Amino acid sequence: MTLSSTSYKTLLRGLKTRIQQSQTRAALAVSKELLHLYWLTGRDIAIKQKQEGWGNAVIEQIAKDLSQEFPGVQGFFCSKSVANALFI
Repeated sequence: MTLSSTSYKTLLRGLKTRIQQSQTRAALAVSKELLHLYWLTGRDIAIKQKQEGWGNAVIEQIAKDLSQEFPGVQGFFCSKSVANALFI
């Protein structure tokens, strides 16, 4: 086998395509899951705010607490939580 053979080039091209397609599917799956997480987070906060009579300050506190608990995770900041609460 030579690296310049048509057979090798075809194999390599197919492998590259498969890897790229898998990366795309993985990114889409992660995005879908995060969107669902953010929506549920916003929903739960909005429900509790209504039930408990909490003001918007609770959103800032939750964002702060979650950021401290999950320091490597991005996305738990106020504007995103407030925006997700609007989906309800």
